Amino acid sequence: MSSGVIVLSSAARPELTAAAQQLFPELRIGGTMHTACLPEGWRLDLAGSARLLPPSPPRGKAAPPFAMDLLAPKLRWRIQHPGAEALLRACLNKLAAGSCVWDASAGLGRDALMLSSRGSVVDMFERHPIVYLLLLDALLRAQEAAAYPFALPRLHFGAAADAVNVLPPPAVIYYDPMFPPRRKEALVKKDMQIFHQLVGIDEDIVSTAQRLRTCCTKRLVIKRPAGSAPVQSASLQPSYSVDGGGCRFDCYLP
Repeated sequence: MSSGVIVLSSAARPELTAAAQQLFPELRIGGTMHTACLPEGWRLDLAGSARLLPPSPPRGKAAPPFAMDLLAPKLRWRIQHPGAEALLRACLNKLAAGSCVWDASAGLGRDALMLSSRGSVVDMFERHPIVYLLLLDALLRAQEAAAYPFALPRLHFGAAADAVNVLPPPAVIYYDPMFPPRRKEALVKKDMQIFHQLVGIDEDIVSTAQRLRTCCTKRLVIKRPAGSAPVQSASLQPSYSVDGGGCRFDCYLP
């Protein structure tokens, strides 16, 4: 089976080291290990920060390393100037301050951070171990910087639906599954290109949505590209939608 490599440096933050060794028990400080969680030729460096290095093409410029950043200027501006953002309207409408929201597909962590910035208590879940480690590193760096005047999201490894017996049920669950990329998106969004190569597409979207809808008390919100069909089945139909311009937020009542 093809695999990539994880490199764990002694310079990695203790929390990141502990998480990496819990997910990959054979990984040692100062050592490397192969894992099928990474495509062949890919490398995850866990050091002062977590960086993902895709393989360089046979010819041309080397691929730049990829790292998550919850302190990026564009993201901080978005948090400071949310306006009538569709994500917030879909997830937080008629919710009291301090209500619990789950982000069932944490990914880059940006949407969870937006929800936290408006006063929600946010738990975000990531089930891909490499993405989880990248996001944990970004979250640790954001905590150290103390750049935000609100509580940051809490990160969990695993599927959100499996946490229903461990955590109190949330008011709202937000779910942004990985669909096959449209041609325009694949050309423009470099970070999503990497995500699709690393994670692939979610094959269990409908069954996951059905489970998640039973876990929340107010609504399940699913993000979809504008103009695309909703996630649905005989027992799963959106009650209403919130238009986000280039995307749409379908809302399902429990």
